[in-house]
Amino acid sequence: MLVLVAGTAAAFAVAERLKLERSPLTAPRFDRLFSPVCDCETATARLRLRFRRAETVDAVIVDVKGEAVRTLVRGERIGIGDHVFAWDGRDDAGAVAADGRYRLRLRLVGERRTILIPTTVELDATPPEVALVRLVPAVFSPDGDGRRDRTKAIFRSGERGRAELLVDGETVVRGPSRPAGKAGLRWGGRIAGETVRAGIYRVSVRVRDAAGNLSEPAPSLPLEVRFIRLDEDSYTAEVGGTLTFGVDADAVTFGWALHRSRDGKAGRVILRGEAAPGEVGVPLPPDLGSGAYVLRVTANERRDRAQVAVTAAQP
Repeated sequence: MLVLVAGTAAAFAVAERLKLERSPLTAPRFDRLFSPVCDCETATARLRLRFRRAETVDAVIVDVKGEAVRTLVRGERIGIGDHVFAWDGRDDAGAVAADGRYRLRLRLVGERRTILIPTTVELDATPPEVALVRLVPAVFSPDGDGRRDRTKAIFRSGERGRAELLVDGETVVRGPSRPAGKAGLRWGGRIAGETVRAGIYRVSVRVRDAAGNLSEPAPSLPLEVRFIRLDEDSYTAEVGGTLTFGVDADAVTFGWALHRSRDGKAGRVILRGEAAPGEVGVPLPPDLGSGAYVLRVTANERRDRAQVAVTAAQP
C-alpha cells in the first residue's frame, strides 16, 4: 500500500511539474489549406514550430481519429528556433490522403513525451464544379463606340474561388475571389492587347479554389464578334435600277461606297453615301454601265465588302 501511494504521489508530482513547465514548442504557424494535386504553390503544407530547446523528434501526421497517416521524420535532431515540417499530402504508402483535417503529433524522444499540436491543416484535393450559364450579349462588337463593346459570361460555381474566362482555350480574364454561387466575368474583346477579329469564338469558364484546385473548363458557348456585316457576299442589280443590300452593325450609321472592280478588288469610287443599319436601297444612275463592282461598308473603322454585278436592263 505504501509503495502504491508513493508511486501515485510521484506520478502526480511529475504531472504537476509538467503543467508548470513552459511547453518546449511554441508559435505554431501552419498552412491551413492545401491541395497535393494542384501543381501550384499550395501543393505542400508547411508546418512551422518554434523549439525552445534542442530535441530529438519523431513527427507524424494524424487524422481526426488520431491514427497515423504519414511519418515526416523519425529520430531527427532539431535545434533551438524555428523549424518547418513539410507534408506533401500523401500517406506512408505514397497515396494522396483523403480530404479532411489533420494534425501534427510530435514525440520528444529525450523527454519520452508526446505532444499533439491542436492547430489543424486541411487537405482538399477535390476541384470545384462550375457551369457556364449564358453570355450577355452573345453577339458584340468591341469597337470602342460604347455600344455592345463588352460581353459578360454568367457562370455558377460550387465553391469559393477565382474564376478564369477562356476564349478558344486561352485565358483572357482572371477574376477576384468570389463566394460560391452565380457570378460574372466581363471581356472587352482583346487578347494580348489586340482587339480580336470578327468571327465565332468558343467561350468557357473555370475556377481555382482556395486550396489551389483548378476545375475543368465548363462546356463552352459560342460568342460572335461582329463589327459590320453585309447580309450577302454578292449582289445583282440592273442598270438604272436599285442596288439593295442589308447591313448589320451596332453603329448608329455607316458609310457605303460602290467601287469599280479591278480583278475583284476595289478601284475608283463611283457612288458613296451614309445610311442606318438595316436594308438599304441605292438608286443606280442610268449612265452607270453594266459590269463588275465592289461594294464596301464602313463603321467605326471596321469594314466589310461584297461583289456587285450590274446587268443590262431587261427589255
